[in-house]
Amino acid sequence: MTPSIATTVSARIANALFLAAGPATSPTGYQAFVQDLFRHQSKDGQNNNDIAAMARQSGLSQVVADRIAAGDHAVDTGALNDANRARLVQVNPDQSGTPTVYDLKANRLVDIHDSSWLDTLPS
Repeated sequence: MTPSIATTVSARIANALFLAAGPATSPTGYQAFVQDLFRHQSKDGQNNNDIAAMARQSGLSQVVADRIAAGDHAVDTGALNDANRARLVQVNPDQSGTPTVYDLKANRLVDIHDSSWLDTLPS
């Protein structure tokens, strides 16, 4: 049985990122949240409460964290995942799953198994 698109790791993370984006979120807090999510990748991923805790630790508001924890919908994650999957197949046809990071400036896949991969990306 295929899991509901709303419960997949990619869908939860993408939805949380869209919930976090907005005028009440500072760019610094948002970037800290993105980095925290990438640094804590796992096969099964985090549940909404874990993601909400990362949001709070990154300095995002309690309102945003509560919306993430509740699983509020900010975006059609099914359509988003379909679009992302199509792009991933273009850049990495042999292994088009997530997490995949593609450096658009260098036009190459990033080795996310290297513990310092985030630090080596151009700003």
